[in-house]
Amino acid sequence: MTVRRLRDLLVRYWWMFALAMAAAIGGMVAQAERAPSTHVSTSIVQVVGPFAGDDTYRDFNRDYAERSMRTYIALSDTEPIRSEVRDALGLDELPSIVAAPIPGTELVEITVEADDGDTATAVADEMAAVFVEMRWNQTDDGEFASASDPQPSIVLVEPADAAVEDHPSVPVAAALGAGLGALGGLLLVLVVARRDPRVRSRREAEELTGLPVVFETTSAITGTTAAAAARWLASTDDPGGDGGGRVVLVTTPTTDRGTDDLAKRVTAICTRLGFRVLLLDPSLPESFDQLLGGEELERLRDDYDLIVIDAPDYLGSEVAPLFKMLADESVVGVNLHETRRDELVRTTHELARPSAVRTVLAVSAGRD
Repeated sequence: MTVRRLRDLLVRYWWMFALAMAAAIGGMVAQAERAPSTHVSTSIVQVVGPFAGDDTYRDFNRDYAERSMRTYIALSDTEPIRSEVRDALGLDELPSIVAAPIPGTELVEITVEADDGDTATAVADEMAAVFVEMRWNQTDDGEFASASDPQPSIVLVEPADAAVEDHPSVPVAAALGAGLGALGGLLLVLVVARRDPRVRSRREAEELTGLPVVFETTSAITGTTAAAAARWLASTDDPGGDGGGRVVLVTTPTTDRGTDDLAKRVTAICTRLGFRVLLLDPSLPESFDQLLGGEELERLRDDYDLIVIDAPDYLGSEVAPLFKMLADESVVGVNLHETRRDELVRTTHELARPSAVRTVLAVSAGRD
């Protein structure tokens, strides 16, 4: 699908796109306003090696601290540790706890998000306290000592601060809703357009068939329509010249409402341009005889510049396809918002076989 085609669809279904945008923005904003506020509190601990301050063991201390940080972070999500914090505070359920290293340091940040500030602060402090109580160190003689040893491997650097209230941002929710609404609206438009079998625009008719639109037939003959018709007539072999009149088959894929008088309007446009035009209705016996009689048709070619055959319902008529053999040109009517895409394509393909008849399109605006 081209960008131009997508733009046409958005213009045509703008109301659908706008509804999707409004619904998404309204839903996201309403959800943000209804969402309860949360409180966030953070405590910080430092993990140090057993030989802190001794440059001889600097690399060892760094590796030890990194391994220890990973260990404490992993332990913070285990049930025994969480159970210890929960029991110490007398809570039935713990809020969200996230332990993460601060890049480039030996610090671990413990962040707690809870519905109330006191709980968030208490849990952050208690988790830090549990970490400190768990410290183990390796002494100079290679033995491991418990928390009573004077060289701790983890210390509390910053107790939990006062919990900060965090509420979903309405502007952020609106922006997110706008993005989701635009995506959803675009998908909705594409689905609806794909399921709609009708031709919706002049450009779509041209893209489907590869044929130009020469006539835009309305109740009034505009200068633009007349100019387009004049260019088409000028490109035919010899309309109005000495070589005889041209036979033009004016048809439609089916009997669409809005194209029943297409041949009359094409005749009026060509007459206005100064051509001698004869309109024949094959449903009338005398017209049918004139078309099938070879000598009579040749006489008509001598008397008129254009002989217009009014033969609608090309796909549903047994007679209309017969007149293709007599025609030099054909005009296929397209009633926007009524004519089906597949029927239009089939009609133009039929006119191109076995010997191609030069075909152009005439569009008329139907209901939207």
